[in-house]
Amino acid sequence: MILENKLREANRQLVAGVQPETRSSSTPSTRPGSRSPSLKEEVDKLCAPPSTYGVYLSVNEDGTVNILSQGAR
Repeated sequence: MILENKLREANRQLVAGVQPETRSSSTPSTRPGSRSPSLKEEVDKLCAPPSTYGVYLSVNEDGTVNILSQGAR
């Protein structure tokens, strides 16, 4: 019975040590305002509206035109 009680106590201590930390003790990297500037810049680029301009290159014989937009013809 003594060994069972010691085992239960050891299990309680193990579980208490494994549980996730609370929000108040979060590390600086998990705080909302501390993200790296490069990540924010990348998110801003991805959220920006697409470029809507192109460069006129030439006219084809069938009446269509060739344009260059964002590096693609």
